[in-house]
Amino acid sequence: MKKSILSISVFSFILFVFMLQGCRKQPKHPQDPCKKPFTVMAVEKEYHYWGHFRMTNPDNSDVYLYANNWNQYASKVIPGRQYRIGYREVPCKDNEGCGDKMYGIREGGCIVYPKKCIMILCLEEFRKGCFETLVNPFDYDDMHSQAISSTGISGNSLNATVGFSGCSPDQANFKLYAEQVPVMSPIDVWNVKAVNMDRGITCQAYFTKDVCFDLSAIKNHYKLMNTIPPANVRIRLLIGSEYKEFTYSF
Repeated sequence: MKKSILSISVFSFILFVFMLQGCRKQPKHPQDPCKKPFTVMAVEKEYHYWGHFRMTNPDNSDVYLYANNWNQYASKVIPGRQYRIGYREVPCKDNEGCGDKMYGIREGGCIVYPKKCIMILCLEEFRKGCFETLVNPFDYDDMHSQAISSTGISGNSLNATVGFSGCSPDQANFKLYAEQVPVMSPIDVWNVKAVNMDRGITCQAYFTKDVCFDLSAIKNHYKLMNTIPPANVRIRLLIGSEYKEFTYSF
């Protein structure tokens, strides 16, 4: 009788342990980063000691992404274009990027943004992405604006229609040249031009195309200069020989 009671008690205890284990939350499997990719901007080659992509966080701060397996994807990426990437974050080495670990000053004196070191798992071009803005380029005065009209600014994007000669409308590679106007006024003023970077193409067909330009580089300029950004600035897009003005709010 005692043995039966003992057996039942042991069985009940084991059953209780199994039930308790079943009630515990099962650990979640890590989500595939490629199912929820991030939208990033590919940066110019001369900035690759900082990172290969620039990503904007939900709080509008920026971070550079330095890809340890960049050589596998470099041939697929065009600077100034937007891409969707899935990645796995990895530790940064001291000699990667512009500085030591997450923040720092590169030898020679460049102040860097926060950065992450990553391994790219998947990458595809974001076809509706905006072209890049170059702030205070040295050859601003030498460039011709290809903008023929504009519907204005939406968020961080300046929307415009451009006209250009080439072989295909899909070969368009534009940059927005932005130069700060050195005048004293209640609001900062930036003159901008839509510049076709593929000026060497010999095909003589003419195309028009609706494009957008990412203006966040102007906002980031104030961070680089360690100045408090204004609430908004005036953007003056050169169309033909005249400027069309818009307000860009940060």
